[in-house]
Amino acid sequence: MPWLVSVLAVMAGGCGGAASRDPVGATHASVTHPESTTEPSTGTVASPLPPDFRTRYARISRARFASRGHANGRFDVDLYGNAEAQAAWRSSEVPAAGARFVEEDVDHTTGKAGPIYFMEKKPADDGRPGAWRFAVVTPAGAVIEGERTRLCESCHAEAPGDQVYRSDEL
Repeated sequence: MPWLVSVLAVMAGGCGGAASRDPVGATHASVTHPESTTEPSTGTVASPLPPDFRTRYARISRARFASRGHANGRFDVDLYGNAEAQAAWRSSEVPAAGARFVEEDVDHTTGKAGPIYFMEKKPADDGRPGAWRFAVVTPAGAVIEGERTRLCESCHAEAPGDQVYRSDEL
């Protein structure tokens, strides 16, 4: 399974050294809205990640760990979550609507920033459990979501806990 498997609810396991932490994951610093929207002036999709996610969300992983699924172990990752994600993570409960997990990747051979993976639990619809929204933000700030994240959805559908992978190593 891709490293997103271990990240958003633990998609990996292992430790790595510190790397450059230049801002990554927002199309521009002013984008803080949780939903992606098309920027009228450029036609680009705004990032679902707040540019300050490293301080706005708490770090869930104890230390950077090696991804076991994404890119064949190329990346070490840090896992972050908002209050809803943290509560679910600590209790091993099903995440509530609004839970957001963020996996930040760093290439362990070069120390360069890799993609950032984002998972958000949506509200329940007509009594059915809430769906998850997946997005990937490239190091250049491009946002990938929708049809292009179907692989994320299909892999996370195999996770034992509401599409969230967990690891005792984190």
